[in-house]
Amino acid sequence: MKIRLKLTLWFTVLVALIVGMGALWGWLGFRASVYFQAEQELQDKQQEVQLFIDTVSQEFQNKGLLFDLRENAHNLEQIFANDQTSRYDNIFIQITDTQSHVISRSSNLGKLVLPIHPREDGKEYHSLVLQPEAEKSISILYASSPILVQGKERGSLQLGLSMVKSEGFLKQMLLFEAMGLFFSIALSMLLGQILAQRALAPMLQITEQVQQMAGQELFKPLDTSDLNPDEIGVLAETFNGLMRRIASVFEAQQHFLSDASHEFKTPLTAIRGHAQLLRKRGATHPEILAKSSETIIRESKRLSRLVNDLLLLARLEGHAERMEHVRIEILIEEIFEDLSPLHPQLELEISDPPLVILANPDSLRRIILNLLDNAFKATPDGKVLLSCKRLENQAELIVADTGLGIAAEHLPHLFERFYRVDSDRNRSSGGSGIGLALVYEIVKLHQGHISVQSQPGQGSVFQLHFPLV
Repeated sequence: MKIRLKLTLWFTVLVALIVGMGALWGWLGFRASVYFQAEQELQDKQQEVQLFIDTVSQEFQNKGLLFDLRENAHNLEQIFANDQTSRYDNIFIQITDTQSHVISRSSNLGKLVLPIHPREDGKEYHSLVLQPEAEKSISILYASSPILVQGKERGSLQLGLSMVKSEGFLKQMLLFEAMGLFFSIALSMLLGQILAQRALAPMLQITEQVQQMAGQELFKPLDTSDLNPDEIGVLAETFNGLMRRIASVFEAQQHFLSDASHEFKTPLTAIRGHAQLLRKRGATHPEILAKSSETIIRESKRLSRLVNDLLLLARLEGHAERMEHVRIEILIEEIFEDLSPLHPQLELEISDPPLVILANPDSLRRIILNLLDNAFKATPDGKVLLSCKRLENQAELIVADTGLGIAAEHLPHLFERFYRVDSDRNRSSGGSGIGLALVYEIVKLHQGHISVQSQPGQGSVFQLHFPLV
């Protein structure tokens, strides 16, 4: 089912529910008002009858006579016969004695008989009844109340109001409301179609642009100039941001594949060339055998390191490492003890111990060794400093050297994969070109930050910051 049709149906159902419930609530309220007014009419008539009886019985008593309900019943009927204020066409009267025998009834009752209910403690009873008249039935609202003469019950009065016209009006009102509901549903469906079409117009525009992108430029951004800054506009901008990110990742992947293929090609070419040389002249020339064998072994090791570095880099990007509490000053002391015999230019400085961080000790050792290895290669003569100290709520690790230094234009690209400041020097020294990229990924994985400062001929300073535990 299309979204436009769904929106139209939802809008139609919502309008139908609101209009239908409103109409039903209004009809029920009006019906309750009609019956409430009818009950008030009955109560007023009952009070009027009782007042008449009290007045007449008092007159009889003053004359020394006894008021007889049976003889004066016709006078009660005259009260209603002369009433011109009632809103109802038919008021039915029925008078019974204490034995529930009918002693008087209005002529308009015809064959109708008002029910006689037993009374409890003088309570009044109201109900809606259907009474047969020939083959018809009519709605009557009636009430039964005791007739009191000088405080004693002498009979009962049953009053009824015909509700035929009221019921007919209520039925017509219900019919008109049903017709209004039908037209409201039809109108809401038409309006729903128009509103859904206008609301989804930006989505259709975006869909057309995406379909055009599939056959033309893949990463072309959507044109959002005609879109309002609403949810759809935000969606389009989010889509553009996602496409820019995908384009950036795609471009980086293309560069990575190009650089990786080049890096693999160099040692493989050397291995293949020396292998062919060995096959032709290795058996008769011992010096060629020794030199080519050494080259093949060296390039094989370089190729192995490159593969291992790439696998590690892929693993770091896809998985979190196991972390534990590591005292960084103890770790660099161990590294210093291992390397200082081979590199006497290495110096160590430790301040504010203990410095505990959450890290993977193997990965942390790897990035320190990587930075130190680069520092040793760049500093044939000079000093290399390894230090750590507390900096507010962080541990600062520094690897500094007084070697060749790095030009300013290379610094922004220093942590990119396969980026080399000096390609010839790095290849001759066995570098893979992704060592600093590994350092950057490992530091980022540890919620840390790395920065570098360098001046050509004055050396470089790598600063690493990790949050303290």
